[in-house]
Amino acid sequence: MVLTEKHLLELTSGKSLNNRIFICFNKGLRDKFLERFTKINIIDCFASNQIYSAILRIIQLLVPDINLNRDFENFNKQSKQIINLKIALSYEELQENKKLGKKTLNNTRIIIGILIFALSIGIIFAMFTHKRDVSTAMSINFFLPDQKVLLSRRMIDKQLDNILSRTDGINTAVLLGMGGAGKSTIARQYGKSHKASIIWEINAETKHSIFSSFESLAYALCNNNNDRQELRNIFNIKDSIKQEKQLLLFTQQQLKQLERWIIIYDNVELLNDILDYIPLSHECWGKGKIIITTRNGNIVNNDFIDEDNIINIGEISTAEKIELFSKTIGDSAVMHIDDPRVIEQFLSQIPSFPLDATTAAHYIKSTNIGFDEYLEEIGRSKVEFTELQESILDEARQYSKTRYSIIKLSLHEILKSNEEFKELVLLISILDSQEIPEKLLFLSKDKYITNHFIQNLQRQSLRVRV
Repeated sequence: MVLTEKHLLELTSGKSLNNRIFICFNKGLRDKFLERFTKINIIDCFASNQIYSAILRIIQLLVPDINLNRDFENFNKQSKQIINLKIALSYEELQENKKLGKKTLNNTRIIIGILIFALSIGIIFAMFTHKRDVSTAMSINFFLPDQKVLLSRRMIDKQLDNILSRTDGINTAVLLGMGGAGKSTIARQYGKSHKASIIWEINAETKHSIFSSFESLAYALCNNNNDRQELRNIFNIKDSIKQEKQLLLFTQQQLKQLERWIIIYDNVELLNDILDYIPLSHECWGKGKIIITTRNGNIVNNDFIDEDNIINIGEISTAEKIELFSKTIGDSAVMHIDDPRVIEQFLSQIPSFPLDATTAAHYIKSTNIGFDEYLEEIGRSKVEFTELQESILDEARQYSKTRYSIIKLSLHEILKSNEEFKELVLLISILDSQEIPEKLLFLSKDKYITNHFIQNLQRQSLRVRV
């Protein structure tokens, strides 16, 4: 738009013209504007030699998210070389060859015009085909412990990689297991070891946490001021349902621009809670990988995710448990133990999950108690002991839940769902946790209550399908 006195009057009266680009042919008028309104985009074009630079400047303002500095440098270099052809001719030669000089100048203008046209076409093409570089991840919103204390679970990593590499569109994998099995760590390790434009973890425990995580994701996906303004407009929508739909649409459009992405939905309670937020079509969302972590064993019955894409995260081996315990407690502490079998015997008496091995290591390292004393504390399950465990874990790592707190919370959720479950919970508490005959449960309650109880056990990963 050509800059005029009328625009100066509009700005003086308070009208916003921030989203416009002005071309100025009057230097005096330009100076008046810049004196009072410094944020206005004004392209100088009041000298004949500014035409080409003005065109380049306009292109730069239209596509701020694409780095064109190298292209502009190359163009300026080539145009100067062409213009210098005229300067290189001596004054005498120009006098003798006026016709030739005019022809050279005309040819110079034609060549520069062709260069600008070609550059413009290339930039317009880039605007429609541009994908963000994925040589390094653009954004990651989670942390992992130091590599020295991480357990490599190669078999699971291989399974995960096979599932998430099946198609060129969107691939989804589910990590299923009880609390403390290492699902979140496995998902994060996979994310950090693979290249993507963005690797983002969604806290999927509640609908509120899911929406909050998507808000953060949307902010991370903003490329420029226009995107940020569009997002602010979405958050200003009063109707919560409409706001949610617009946020999803914005996130969908931004993800589609990326070459590839990885999204982790962590700690999903019910698949229905996140269905609206899961990218299902690569035509709408672009190409990416989805990892879902959950304790809910009933996810195998869903109609949206292939059962072959579900990986059960079970117990770790004795060797893995020793490796993880030794890494966490430190080599210096392990070296004081003369017989390695002492560590193996101690670890055989605690659950074979990463949480339990690391909790024991951190507690023993912090309090300097012996193995036998630690086992006695576990057996007593005093509240003070659990609170100290959680406090030590809270300082040592992001995850502060203990085995006791996980089981307590799971049983609380089960009992809350149905009063009739009290007798069944008491019954399984006095039996061997590894071999509970289901027939005994059906003898205690009718088949409807018992099946409902079993379903709730599966939801907390307290019953393993065989």
